[in-house]
Amino acid sequence: MEDLTTTTQAQTEIVVREDRPNPASVYLASLQSPASRETMRYALERVLRILSAQVPVDQFPWQQLRHEHVAAIRAQLAERCSPSTANQSLAALRGTLKAAWRMELMDSEHYHRACDVGSIRGHREPKGRHVSPGDIRQLFRACAQANDKWLGARNAAVVAILFGAGLRRAEAVSLNIDSIDLESGRLSVIGKGNKERMTFLPPGSLDAIRKWLEVRETAGNSRVRGRKTTAIAPTTPALLLSGKHGCNHTRMTPGGILFALNTAARRAGIKPFTPHDLRRTFIGELLDAGADLTSIQKMVGHASPNTTSRYDRRGERAKQKSASLLHVPYVEEKEEE
Repeated sequence: MEDLTTTTQAQTEIVVREDRPNPASVYLASLQSPASRETMRYALERVLRILSAQVPVDQFPWQQLRHEHVAAIRAQLAERCSPSTANQSLAALRGTLKAAWRMELMDSEHYHRACDVGSIRGHREPKGRHVSPGDIRQLFRACAQANDKWLGARNAAVVAILFGAGLRRAEAVSLNIDSIDLESGRLSVIGKGNKERMTFLPPGSLDAIRKWLEVRETAGNSRVRGRKTTAIAPTTPALLLSGKHGCNHTRMTPGGILFALNTAARRAGIKPFTPHDLRRTFIGELLDAGADLTSIQKMVGHASPNTTSRYDRRGERAKQKSASLLHVPYVEEKEEE
């Protein structure tokens, strides 16, 4: 390991001199979505921390890794991370080594030997929480009572879309106004892998979106820094607009979604939750209502129903109910006076 990391500086100079891209850069560029590139870049940074390599991902000589290095990395990942997180880093590492092989920076024998390590077995219960119907009502109530009616209507639309359609936050911010048919509730979504899918919004979500569009078109720039100005309707086709620093003519970002929900949760006085928790809640509520797994899978854009089934919390509630049937005859011992 020490020999590997000490060669980093020299190898970086070679890369710069030959003006060739780094295998990690080539691998990350091959991923289709910005979110995937960010996730896998962080997965490679996790590997570099194990190697104690103080260089950026796109400056490390990945092509110099051999089987013994990758086996040691796998062992450290298994100790430090959950199985899914560890396997994510291994997948990013394999992808980078494959890019190095394709660039003829590694020969076939070294490439195949380096990648010849197994995935890490194990299971962890999924993180996140189910947002209760009471919490959802509190969120909408807080949005309706917001002093800034523009932000209140926008945030209500965010909750309505994420909870009403189970979208990922990157999918929500990519929506345009013409992505939704307000009459039928039909919603066109561009999901992972640049795949388009069709789903439908429930009536309550459509009502929240109609209210937001009404405010969106009439408020315009009148909310900038609190000054009274002539309202100018946004010309952008984006459905959800940014409210940062009074800027309401630009598309909302995934980070803006997270900030909006954190703000709404704080004002509603409920436990914090993530945008993905609303997606989990959407799936769980539909399963509780009797919707079939295959239909839900198509609605949320999962490649496999097995992925959708991991969001099912009905088994947990059944276990909790079963546990409550057991009587534990514990009696607290009273202290003698």
